[in-house]
Amino acid sequence: MLKMMLSIVLILICTLQQGFAQAKPKEKPPTQKEMEEMMREAQKMMDDLSDEDKKMMDSLGIKMPNFKNIPKVSDKQLAEALEKEGRIVPEKDNARIARIPKAIGAGQMAGYIQSTNNKTFVVLDSKQKANASRFIDILKKKFLVTTFG
Repeated sequence: MLKMMLSIVLILICTLQQGFAQAKPKEKPPTQKEMEEMMREAQKMMDDLSDEDKKMMDSLGIKMPNFKNIPKVSDKQLAEALEKEGRIVPEKDNARIARIPKAIGAGQMAGYIQSTNNKTFVVLDSKQKANASRFIDILKKKFLVTTFG
């Protein structure tokens, strides 16, 4: 009895492992002809809807699609769209990465703070400048920082 149970469990494990090991076949993108056929079917289904169904869909806020002004798409564009849709991580965009500001190092911090203060003081009115100067003086006294302007 024990041997029989053991053999059944082993067969079951082997069967399950075989099922997990198989890779899924890659989905083939539809061709232009297939897309046109799907559009015709969708248009036919829309035409078959009763007026009552159309009114109900409209009352629910569902817009009825217009199949007459659909742009032509090539097979290559369809394949690219299907590939992009399946991507989890977008492609690397070096232009956007280059626009990210660089980090300020410890040696550059004093100059950065000084230039920021100078640019800010130009925009402030006299009362705000006085308050800012007092605040900077307090910071200098409290933290013994000489890098503030």
